Amino acid sequence: MTLPSLRRRYVISYVLAIGLIVVVSVLAHLATLSVINNERGSAEIVNISGKQRMLSQRLLALVEIQTGDRADAENLALIESTADELQSANRRLQAHARGLPEGEIKAELLPLFNAPENGITALIAEYTRLASSAGLATMAQRERMETLALGELFNKLNRSVALFEAQAEQGLSRISRIHTFQVGLILLILAGEALFLFRPLLKQTLAALETEQQARQVAEDALIFQTETLASKSRFMTQMKTMFFKPLAEAQEKLDDAAEADPEMTQALIRESRDSLNVAAKRAIALTRDYENTSHTMDLGSYWSRFSVDDQASA
Repeated sequence: MTLPSLRRRYVISYVLAIGLIVVVSVLAHLATLSVINNERGSAEIVNISGKQRMLSQRLLALVEIQTGDRADAENLALIESTADELQSANRRLQAHARGLPEGEIKAELLPLFNAPENGITALIAEYTRLASSAGLATMAQRERMETLALGELFNKLNRSVALFEAQAEQGLSRISRIHTFQVGLILLILAGEALFLFRPLLKQTLAALETEQQARQVAEDALIFQTETLASKSRFMTQMKTMFFKPLAEAQEKLDDAAEADPEMTQALIRESRDSLNVAAKRAIALTRDYENTSHTMDLGSYWSRFSVDDQASA
């Protein structure tokens, strides 16, 4: 695989990794928003349940004032408004309990509110009825109010507050789990891509680089060999010129001079000498061709050593 194709695969793998991380992040964000929307009223419900508990205690205090020496119309109006507010808060909490997802909290809240005789709704109805007749209340009725406000009703209101708080904490826990899942999934994606995408790509890249380095080394060796061959041929031709061609030319020149200086020299002697020169010239040409055929496997010194041995054998 070539480096350009590996580069394209790196780009594709990187885009794939980023794309998967973006998809996971978007899905986790949408899931978080969904949980937040579902739990948007949890804090308000917790506040209302705490306020309901506080209203029950306030109503008892107002009733005690009304049955004492400081009874007046204004205090009676406060009793009625507090009782209405207490029942309104109860209806709101009861409706929210019915809308909760199925689970242990809902399974406990519904009976806690809706039990016919001792549910919160029934106890608040009795409690507010006793509070509305505070001015005409008997001692037994006031004791019943104190029992409800400090005992049975108070305990059930405390339990409802704890359950609504637990429901809100579950929402926060779901958000935390979503974030943990998001981080874990992103790390898993990165590990998988590093193991199954980037690691094989890295191996292929190293192999391609090694192949390219080997090819470059072969090219450099070939260039060095070619340079050395050209230099060797140049030295060979210089030595051939010195050892054969120049002496042959000088011998030819001497023959020509001898023929002009001594006309009596027989033509046979001239032909014999020229034949010897031709043989030497052919020998030089044959040596040149032989060197061209063997120069890639033998250096110049070894060649001339062989040539010297051949000449001695011929002699």
